[in-house]
Amino acid sequence: MSGAAFALTNNPFALLGLTPRDSRERIEERARQGGDQQAAALLLDPFERLVSELGWLPGVSRSVSEEVIASLHRKDAAAVEQRVLLLRGLAKANLAADAARRFDDAEWVADTVRAWEAVDATEVLGRINDDRTISGFPQVGPSQVRWALDAVRRRHAEGAARVLARSDEGRALLLREAERPPGSASGEEQRYVDALAAAVDEHMAEGLDEAERAILGEADAMLRSGRADPTRFETFLDNWARAREAQLRLARRRGREDARALQLVGDLRTLYLDPTPGPQRLGPAAVIASRLQARFPDSPAIQRMTAADITRLGGVPELTAEPAPPPPPPARWEERRDERRAQASQKQKQKQAKQQQKPRAQTAVPSGRETPEQARARLVEQLTAQAQRVKEAQQSQQKKGGCGWIIPLIIGGVALARCIADGGEDTGSEKTAEPPAAVAPATPETRTTAPVTGDLDVELTPEARAALEGRESAVAEAEAEDPPPASGRAGEYRRGLRDAGEEDALRNRRRDR
Repeated sequence: MSGAAFALTNNPFALLGLTPRDSRERIEERARQGGDQQAAALLLDPFERLVSELGWLPGVSRSVSEEVIASLHRKDAAAVEQRVLLLRGLAKANLAADAARRFDDAEWVADTVRAWEAVDATEVLGRINDDRTISGFPQVGPSQVRWALDAVRRRHAEGAARVLARSDEGRALLLREAERPPGSASGEEQRYVDALAAAVDEHMAEGLDEAERAILGEADAMLRSGRADPTRFETFLDNWARAREAQLRLARRRGREDARALQLVGDLRTLYLDPTPGPQRLGPAAVIASRLQARFPDSPAIQRMTAADITRLGGVPELTAEPAPPPPPPARWEERRDERRAQASQKQKQKQAKQQQKPRAQTAVPSGRETPEQARARLVEQLTAQAQRVKEAQQSQQKKGGCGWIIPLIIGGVALARCIADGGEDTGSEKTAEPPAAVAPATPETRTTAPVTGDLDVELTPEARAALEGRESAVAEAEAEDPPPASGRAGEYRRGLRDAGEEDALRNRRRDR
């Protein structure tokens, strides 16, 4: 029972449904009837029975005790508070300590402290012996009661420390109780506050150990590097002292040394008095000793030790304030980002300006090439000139007689076919580009497209092709009715035309090669 958290509902008297006035035979009988065997063994043990008696409700009747236990099981805070107001002495302290743990409220811890003010060891001794006279157990003395009261007080503090260490309000309450003057001559509440501070210290042991490791690590870094700047060291030490402020003030009020502070200072002295790091340790070591002296002004032992250490180390060096570091330059990636954004914005503006200046109705044409409109205009001009020559030749032949007018007509048809096939280019001019691909024959139902120099497409409509075919058929009919003479001026003209055609074909083949 001594190691478990304090709770009235776990007391052996509550588990067996008995009171301190029940005899040994009654306890054994309840155990035989199926009661808690371990609880019965505790009540029959001399030491554990005394702790159970002081951790119960001394001087309270059986009926009231049963009502208190029932309200605790129900977690009825209002009923428990009402009973706390009615009880007094150790019974009130026990109920308030159970309520603090059960309801997780720091105010119940304050009520426990006030209840311990009314606890009188002599009165408790008398009540315990009165109950033992009725139950038949042997009487106890003052020293035994004092020992049992200390055990109950520690168990109260263990339960309350879990409540206080979890919140700032709980630690502030502990600090107020540490600074509060004694409220009774017996000093029972002061002993409870001391036990409460020790329990809180034990509950925070893991965090305090980590803080102390940080302090020792920073001190070791200062000594090894010769750095005398104590800023980080003071920060770690202040955090540790702030967490234990109540314990330090309580030690000062009680006129004693704080054990944990003495242990920390001893570990630091072991570090800064060690000559292993070299002569550069002297300055930082004196600085550390001076900071410890300033942090614990109410500890005579720490003041004495640190003063001797500063003298041995040659005094505290003067610390010059380091200049503030210049502001960091802007990151390179930010400069590059801003530069890229400015360039992109400038390009966008230039593009918009060009689009506004560019006429929408015209399209750019590569230099050295003509547009389809220009090719068609040149073709019409050539056809018009050819038609005029054909007309003049026809009129001349009509005056002389014969069908010599057919020859200009053939020449005009051949020129028209070449011009259309070449996309409006002059057939007599020398070509620098490759010859266009052969044009596939087209049906009258479809439009044919002939490749033209300059990647332009000139379309031959069905109407134009029908007109060209009609002209060829007319020439064929005219030749059938009036074949060209084999001699004479017309024959010579035709033979010259044939020879010229052969020369043109030969020139074209050479050009193709």
